[in-house]
Amino acid sequence: MFTIHWNDCGFSAKQVRAVAKRLLFDVHQLHHVIQERMYGNDAASVILPFDKRHVAAAKVLAKKCGNADLVIVVGIGGSNLGTLAVQQAVTGIFDQRILYADTVDPDATHHIIDEAKRVLKSHGRVVLNAVSKSGSTTETIANFAALVDALPHSDHLHIIVTTDVGSHFEQFARSKGYDVLSIPTHVGGRYSVFSTVGLFPLAVLGVDVHRLVEGAHDALQRCLRKNNDNPALLLAAIAYLNHQKGKRVHDTFVFSKDLEGYGRWYRQLLAESIGKGAEAGIIPTVSVGSTDLHSVGQLDLAGPDLTYYRFVTVKKTQHDLHVPDGYDALVPLSGKSFSTIMDAILKGTQAAFKRHKRPFIEISLPDKSEETIGALLQTEMVSVMLLGHLLRVNPFDQPAVEEYKNVTRKLLG
Repeated sequence: MFTIHWNDCGFSAKQVRAVAKRLLFDVHQLHHVIQERMYGNDAASVILPFDKRHVAAAKVLAKKCGNADLVIVVGIGGSNLGTLAVQQAVTGIFDQRILYADTVDPDATHHIIDEAKRVLKSHGRVVLNAVSKSGSTTETIANFAALVDALPHSDHLHIIVTTDVGSHFEQFARSKGYDVLSIPTHVGGRYSVFSTVGLFPLAVLGVDVHRLVEGAHDALQRCLRKNNDNPALLLAAIAYLNHQKGKRVHDTFVFSKDLEGYGRWYRQLLAESIGKGAEAGIIPTVSVGSTDLHSVGQLDLAGPDLTYYRFVTVKKTQHDLHVPDGYDALVPLSGKSFSTIMDAILKGTQAAFKRHKRPFIEISLPDKSEETIGALLQTEMVSVMLLGHLLRVNPFDQPAVEEYKNVTRKLLG
């Protein structure tokens, strides 16, 4: 599990706990949803880590697909960002075994087609997984159609469709003989990473999805507590207090490049769940340390005081490097590990933020293991549900998004 350091969040423990106390009934309701397996409830995603069927379905189909040389996830928004977040954190941003076809960029999709053809030509295995909850996502259907049409069909190409039960996409897939995975009806895209939406492609890559879901399960146990040891209550209360104080920009500042995907996933989670009305809206941003200190650091420290920051750090990396001797005339770094240098940059950044009275917390991860990432994502989802209740908005719908989709369909129809 991870640790939250919140001494510099801008509020006293008494203030934070007073807000957290207002959410105890909502925590009780989530516990009831889990206990009664209320899949018809909008918060149904909290049941997923307690329901072993989703892991089982993902692992069975992943085993059928064998050792894939390339996995192509065709999906956008909630249909791929959760997978991306876990995959980048666990297997790294340079993992060449997976490609994401999200938007309809012809050059990007053409590259994916070429790469898939190259793998198939060398008798490698390709898994093509199209993910669309509604079954009618414009970009997903366009990319899926282009890929299926362009790739030579053989025993080395496995096509899997993940969608809602009863959708037209499910019916189409079954008519073609494709394997189909279903998404629980009331589990929205941005909350779906622990359903087959995320579990299947991750299992194909060799990610231990059992440990991932165990991490989420353990986090949920803590998120259901009615005391000060509830990380979701803490995150929701601090975010709410900063929002009420005029901090309408909430920046997730990750100090590991492998966590940028998680930052993008959280950006969607917060934006779609909370962005409803001028009074409730929060603008989520993502920064990568130390890179973005050299682009927006000046603004962060000396610009408008509108932002609440969430530093996300990792104690134990998979690898480390040391600076060799002979460069001290430039910067005195001989023998220093990269981890030591990054830690010094982080401490210097936080000291500067403190001097400039910029509110921040630090979410300190012990590592980037499946358990840790599962716990992090699950805690974030519960905290955003609770934040929605504090701001009196529905954290489960996204009515404004449907507006552009409807116009798009009319223009293309």
